Amino acid sequence: MTEDIRKAAIAVTAKIFETMFFIPLEVEEEGPQEGVSSTTASMFYKGEIGFQGTYSGKLVLLLSDELARTMVMNFLGLEEDEVTKEQVTDMVGELCNMTCGNLFSEFDKKTPYVLTIPKTKLFASQRMDGGAQDSGLTVDFEAEGHRVKLALEFDPPFGSKSSCIGSFQ
Repeated sequence: MTEDIRKAAIAVTAKIFETMFFIPLEVEEEGPQEGVSSTTASMFYKGEIGFQGTYSGKLVLLLSDELARTMVMNFLGLEEDEVTKEQVTDMVGELCNMTCGNLFSEFDKKTPYVLTIPKTKLFASQRMDGGAQDSGLTVDFEAEGHRVKLALEFDPPFGSKSSCIGSFQ
């Protein structure tokens, strides 16, 4: 089942990046490729959104400030000097919302899911991690020479025998 969710997450994320932001994504199967920024960035965004349905937990997206700004420019048709931090923050939150909503509607067509309001933070000079713990899965992508990390954290951990329905805080 984890592999099915992973495949759906890759397909949905790639489709959103390509159709909404005109940026192709490639999965990094064996770590960062030559010419791709490492997991460290001077500034990066972390967006997250909670979900509850057959599976419960949170989706986390990490991407560099530079890539996020490019995505805003592509989406809104702006020049680089016209992009504001608020627009970038909003775009990362909406990216989480689109990715999570599309993922579970694609993967589990019968169950309604409740999503929390996305949260976005900008980090400076820190390691670009913060992905899934032992309770989930992580997919690394390359987008125009930048690293994108998608993580799904399940509560309780995916595959446990307890119910996946939990409460949000």
